[in-house]
Amino acid sequence: MRTWKQTAGFLVNGVSASVRRISNRTRVENRTRVEDHSALLDRYLARLEASSGLPKVLLEIGAGLTTKVLATHARRVGAQAHSIDTNAELIAGVDAEVNSDGVVTFHSGTSLEMLPGILREVEKIDFAFLDSAPSAMTTWQEFALIEPFLKSGAIVVVDNACLPGEVATLSPCRKGKIVVPFLLASSWWEVEGHPQSGDSMVVAIRHGDPHYADTDFEGAWNDDWKKRVSDGR
Repeated sequence: MRTWKQTAGFLVNGVSASVRRISNRTRVENRTRVEDHSALLDRYLARLEASSGLPKVLLEIGAGLTTKVLATHARRVGAQAHSIDTNAELIAGVDAEVNSDGVVTFHSGTSLEMLPGILREVEKIDFAFLDSAPSAMTTWQEFALIEPFLKSGAIVVVDNACLPGEVATLSPCRKGKIVVPFLLASSWWEVEGHPQSGDSMVVAIRHGDPHYADTDFEGAWNDDWKKRVSDGR
């Protein structure tokens, strides 16, 4: 795991251009997967299990091998689990393989079509794995929809994502290009990079105290600006 500071602290020393020009050959030679998607999700879901509170709500956008991990943890703690995918045939196969007891509710359609209905049924989301379309904007829109439901202790995992400046990645990291800088700028989110997990992944953990903004992006002022304006500050 790398934090933003460990990965890209050198960027503020004026050599970011050399990172942008790094060759594809260098990128390929540095790529080594040390952990698959399911293993990383398993670790963070186990962390979530250890926390107290109301029954958990788990969300996955992009069904597949990771759905088995989601189902296992949902059974263990009595959580609700929702999985969205556009491929009805894939859903049927995954459902038959890992969901004999119906612990996972599958939703066939695009994430932006399915999420509003799910969000009407839940009060919060404790865990979200965003791995749908290879689109920065789609991933951002997914996050924007679920963010009001992500309370303190919630965990968000984004695949095909990395911290700024990371070069030894397992994918172009397209999905995280908007949401990751936002998370780094927010005071409420602790952000971790896992460039050698899955297809390069970023994990964000929601906190109840606003002290996590990365100062290379934003200060604590960012998240309470409406209150400051209303107070005349």
